[in-house]
Amino acid sequence: MGAIIITFLALQSVEHSRPWPEEFNSPKAEWTQLKTLNGYNYETNSYLIIADQIIRKNKVNEIATLAESVHRALILFPIQLIYKDKTENKKKHVVRIFEEESEYFKSGSPKGTIGYFDGRTEEVRVLLNHLIEKKNEGSNLQPRQRYRLLTHELIHQAMGDQFHALPIWLSEGMAEYFSAMQYAPGRYRFVNSSKQIIDHLNVIWLHGKHKTVVVPSIKTLTIMSAHTWA
Repeated sequence: MGAIIITFLALQSVEHSRPWPEEFNSPKAEWTQLKTLNGYNYETNSYLIIADQIIRKNKVNEIATLAESVHRALILFPIQLIYKDKTENKKKHVVRIFEEESEYFKSGSPKGTIGYFDGRTEEVRVLLNHLIEKKNEGSNLQPRQRYRLLTHELIHQAMGDQFHALPIWLSEGMAEYFSAMQYAPGRYRFVNSSKQIIDHLNVIWLHGKHKTVVVPSIKTLTIMSAHTWA
């Protein structure tokens, strides 16, 4: 959590030639569905989303739009977070969505996680039940989608080689920053960042129940490795 605070302060101090974006609304992503022996593939312009069960159309629309928005949102930034690869027919990013927790861990995802970017295979893996909340009994309201984690892992994936080159506090902080700025699938608001970050921390870390949380010192955060961070 401290990483997002340090990253936010660092970003505010950066001198940049391009204006800081106020917001970004990604267009709805187009996708196709293909049934496979092991489940379903959902293919967008830049992503191959592999699921072990069929996902409802409106959920695929949201996940596909979110995924396609990440690269464009990163390019908007006045500091270079990713390389602008203009190569045609480039390899698609792979996102695997698991219904069963046992299959998620069998795929190589670390114990204790619910979402993971595997730097070795360059795949994002996430549990379906973390993305889609179950509908409350006796309620007519549709369940809310929880895409903060998916946004976090997709940011790592989109940053590619630069993800490994950056210090851990910055790569993790950037992933959390974009998670906080996205208020709906593919929609980002970069104004009033302080309030959005506080709201994000309250939802993710404090769960709306606690008033304070202990944050490691800046010195501790800046010397942490990927191993000690995990």
